[in-house]
Amino acid sequence: MATPDEAEAAVQALREADVLFLEILPQKRDAADDDDPDPEAEERTGSRFTVPAAGSGIRRPVDRRFRSKRRGGAMFDAHLHFEAIVAREDGTIDWDRAERLVERWRAGGVRGVLAVSVDRPSAERTLELKRRFPDFVFAALGEHPERPLSSERELWALEALIRAERGRIAAIGEVGLPHYARVDQKSAVRERLRFFAGLGRKLGLPLALHAVYDGAAEALSVLREEGVRKAHFHWLKAPAAVVERILAAGYRVSVTPEVCYRKRARALARAVRRRGAPLLFETDGPWPYEGPFGGRPAEPLWLGRVLQCAAEAVGEAPEGLSEAAEAAFLSLFGSSEAAGGSGPPADQGS
Repeated sequence: MATPDEAEAAVQALREADVLFLEILPQKRDAADDDDPDPEAEERTGSRFTVPAAGSGIRRPVDRRFRSKRRGGAMFDAHLHFEAIVAREDGTIDWDRAERLVERWRAGGVRGVLAVSVDRPSAERTLELKRRFPDFVFAALGEHPERPLSSERELWALEALIRAERGRIAAIGEVGLPHYARVDQKSAVRERLRFFAGLGRKLGLPLALHAVYDGAAEALSVLREEGVRKAHFHWLKAPAAVVERILAAGYRVSVTPEVCYRKRARALARAVRRRGAPLLFETDGPWPYEGPFGGRPAEPLWLGRVLQCAAEAVGEAPEGLSEAAEAAFLSLFGSSEAAGGSGPPADQGS
């Protein structure tokens, strides 16, 4: 873990280079090799912030081929921590930076982003971004499961915000089940997901889910029990049988920049396409990726390269994948009236 001075130096270097600001995100780093890691061997931490230490590789030059260019048409980022990228230390939004980034992303072929939240303050910033960029930002409000559980009072305040802003919201998220942080209240965490699943069903909103490894099957059970019709399992890492059950239930799955350098991600892309389901594409920016991305924080401009890598993995034309992803994104998140509903998924799977 970086010292405070090293962390500040790393963040300052990012700002000076005018690349994406590495905000506080839950620790979720896997082994950098190309094979599936042992989940029990992964580093787990409850730390809210994870900043690479000085000299850890964050300044390595990124492979220029992976600077996104528009490939295959307009793209939607299905999972982005936009508010974290543009938040100042005092919690306000750097609007000059936000305007500059949106202009650059649009020029690069990015049509929109699902902007997720991790708590109530970040949800409020996400709503501010939605108001400023109504045709670009698809807002998701939620509570990240790797963070300590909020109090009942804080949860009620978040619920009230979601209900009050229902017309501006595309999803409830990021919500789910923890894996990387040590959790002593498993039943309470599961009930928190059940609460958000029920709220999504009542309000007709899909869920943007963080649920990996053992948590993926558990989250799937909660969604079925609560009758959630629409959900997106972001950055899914789960056994093949669980992936099949998620797809059979009609829920959506995305690939990240890992599809350019990890077998696991390429296998996921192939599993989705074998079922004839559309792939969504995400960056989870500003998360830093290894491999050809050189430890740089991700941004939506990488989507073109992610699409190209996915197309190579599944043996399909990028244009077709892009068109299917656009239709799936808009069907899932496209507007408040397009999302959710009551009742169980059409196909319960096995």
